[in-house]
Amino acid sequence: MFTVPLLAGLEPHRERIGQAAGLLTVAQYLAGWFICSDIRRRGTSVGVSPLRFIGGCGLSILQLQYSQKLQAPALIWTSIFTLGFSLLYSLWFWWYTPPSGRSSFYRLTTALMTVTAGLYAYGAQGDSPEVMYRLGMVLTVLALAFIALPLIQLRSIIRAKSSAGLPLPAIIASTGATVLWLLYGLLINNTFIVVQKIIAMGLCTVQLSMEAISEALQPYKEQVGMAAGILTVGQMFSGCFVCNDIRKKGTTDGFSAMPFVGGCGLTVLFLQHGMLMNDSAMTNANLVGLTISLAYAIFFLLYTPPTGRTSYWRQVGGTLLFTLTLLGYVKVENPSVVEDRFGMIITVLMLCLIGQPLLGLPDIIRRKSTEGLPFAMILSGTIVGLSWLLYGVILNNVFVVLQNLAAVTLSGIQLALFAIYPSKAAPPSKKRE
Repeated sequence: MFTVPLLAGLEPHRERIGQAAGLLTVAQYLAGWFICSDIRRRGTSVGVSPLRFIGGCGLSILQLQYSQKLQAPALIWTSIFTLGFSLLYSLWFWWYTPPSGRSSFYRLTTALMTVTAGLYAYGAQGDSPEVMYRLGMVLTVLALAFIALPLIQLRSIIRAKSSAGLPLPAIIASTGATVLWLLYGLLINNTFIVVQKIIAMGLCTVQLSMEAISEALQPYKEQVGMAAGILTVGQMFSGCFVCNDIRKKGTTDGFSAMPFVGGCGLTVLFLQHGMLMNDSAMTNANLVGLTISLAYAIFFLLYTPPTGRTSYWRQVGGTLLFTLTLLGYVKVENPSVVEDRFGMIITVLMLCLIGQPLLGLPDIIRRKSTEGLPFAMILSGTIVGLSWLLYGVILNNVFVVLQNLAAVTLSGIQLALFAIYPSKAAPPSKKRE
């Protein structure tokens, strides 16, 4: 693809790109000084969480170990600097913590360092591909959790329609560093660095554009909601391609009913959330979506042989029980908090659902081929997710924003793979006689 010559041209400058990314990362860590300065001015750390500082220490230690295994100098010295800054900030926080609050500081430090020591001990087992893969996967999850910490503020930012609480210089430095680390990850062909940085770019983009998007689209709330609903219904018809394959084969052998059966349950939950929010666009879209999902589920049943129907009904029963349990929770929960808590539940479910394709990502990058990825469905999913993301910003609903931010980010990762790798696997090279 077009990025292959670009990466080949950048290969001689790999370490310079890594050094530039490292410098921007170190500059980004200097933003912690503003928090420390505020603590000093107030004379106490009360009201500030030490999680970012203590967690930064643990993450830097693990990244340093992983960087040494990769033998990547830029990553090594960057991890050393970030560890130094995180230790300094943690000590600063401890110094300004009143004696009555130090027990919680010690508990958090002990818990995080215990986890860090356990993961470090696992990584010290060796440099086998299995250890490297698992360590990289764990580091990716931890890094994404660390990157997502600013989302804690997202709710107040959306509702206030003001980005005053976001540190603009730190976000700009983070965006620049993320782009360079993404290039560096591609140049050293490391799956986990690539995944981390693509998701980080999505987060930085949302933080930079939040206020502008919210203000610009407020007058178009109904139009954006209607467009998102129409696009969602259009995307749901993509299941017809799977149904057509089942029809041609004459049986559902080799196909899973879970996308259709689970789709019914998830659509019911999203419909309930739309009703709690009293939002007509979400309610109407999910009513149509439920009808389509039910049609797919019935179609699947008709083509399921008698020997496979027991498994089908087990999936239906499990999904029905789970869905009814959550709907029952809505009826008994306090009305003043039910919308937020139910929104959190379906956000987690949505993240689990859209996170499943990441399981095959390392294999795609190893094969350097996107063969098997449905480009049309991914592209339509990106457009649908982006439309609902915009609508969530207009609604000032943090859960709609989080769900669709994750969806757009995941789709962006997959679309980026199409730009990097061909859609057909490269033919095996012939050995010379």
